[in-house]
Amino acid sequence: MIKTIKVTSLIGLILEGFLSLMFALFFATSISGLSHSEIQTTVNGETTMQSAETSSLIYNWILGVLMAVSIISFIIGIIALKIMTKKTTMSAVLYIIGGFVSLNLIAIFAWTLCGVLLLKNKEALKGIVIEKNNIGNTWWIILAIAGVLGLLSVHGFLIGFGALIILVLNIIWLTVYTPKNNTQAFESTAKPTIYASIIGIFVILVLINILNGAVLYDDLLDLGLKIYGNIFNVISKPMIICSLILFAIGTYDVFQIQRKRLNSK
Repeated sequence: MIKTIKVTSLIGLILEGFLSLMFALFFATSISGLSHSEIQTTVNGETTMQSAETSSLIYNWILGVLMAVSIISFIIGIIALKIMTKKTTMSAVLYIIGGFVSLNLIAIFAWTLCGVLLLKNKEALKGIVIEKNNIGNTWWIILAIAGVLGLLSVHGFLIGFGALIILVLNIIWLTVYTPKNNTQAFESTAKPTIYASIIGIFVILVLINILNGAVLYDDLLDLGLKIYGNIFNVISKPMIICSLILFAIGTYDVFQIQRKRLNSK
């Protein structure tokens, strides 16, 4: 049951963390003037184009509110996770509140389920200590930076998504796979499954990014020039290279983390 609770908790945390990052990036590009949007209103068949200033103000407010909501929900989820085994009832209430604050159907469902499970099993959770790990923070910081650089580089956006996927995948495996505490069936398939998922995602995303870059190079170049202007030609390649290097390093770290856990059984 503890695994189910942790997984439903992490689903919301990962989603809200990703949305917070995306809304922050969109908000930053919007208020800095790097992205330009236009708003049209239609009343009785008549279409009116809003001014650039009005459109920018509306988008800034929308993105700002969405960013704030995602960050607040993410913080509530982190607090709920931290106090899960110490103040179970409070943790359950925070999960339910955080889910509805997020305005996200997936987070609402996942965290409401998590809260209900906590309330139903709070007696069983007493004395349970969630497995602590000494793997440090380097791996996720590297992958997070790789993800941001990849997304910002435009041409390497798939590498960016790949880095974030590996980050999420490692969190899932850290939660789902617990050394010396798994069923025999899961234990027998865990090693090939974990190894294949890590290596497979890295190889596939890198190859697809190369193919995508070759096929859609001109379209991505136009998009980059619209967002950054002429400076895009200067910053794009360094960001892609740095993102790829950090993606490889982060993936290697994740592989080593899981290898040690698998061999500790």
